[in-house]
Amino acid sequence: TLTATRATGFARTQIGAALAALHISVRMAPMTGTKVYRPAITDQVVGQDTSKQLAAVDAEYQRLARVAGVSDGAPVIGATPPFTGYRVRDYTGTTATVDLVVTNPYEDRDLQYSIPVRWTRGDWRIVFAPADTGGGWFTVTKPNPSTNYEPFTKGPQQ
Repeated sequence: TLTATRATGFARTQIGAALAALHISVRMAPMTGTKVYRPAITDQVVGQDTSKQLAAVDAEYQRLARVAGVSDGAPVIGATPPFTGYRVRDYTGTTATVDLVVTNPYEDRDLQYSIPVRWTRGDWRIVFAPADTGGGWFTVTKPNPSTNYEPFTKGPQQ
């Protein structure tokens, strides 16, 4: 289910886990504005000390909003690199790790974001565990060239 601020109701499948990781992680970003990232973090993220994560995103949002000249929690519009592929690993039906590949067109390189998810309260939620990522949001690496990532497609051509 997609609304102006949420993506919920993901299937309890590997593709459901992948879609949850994609949609929720995007909505957690400070650029989306307070009406989007705050409920995403408070309702769709589980794990260690999400209040610290929310405080860090609030601080980054304030910095970005000041530079962009926006206020009242409005989104900060900017270019978003495309998600080009994904893979689901360690899937158990209640947990998974989703690797999302993002292409950065400005630096002509790909990055892989590894996002743990957990089936909790009837939906997939992102697991925030800063101890596992050195204090960051997610583990970020270069994609493994020998890995077969599923491509994100735009759907059937009209």
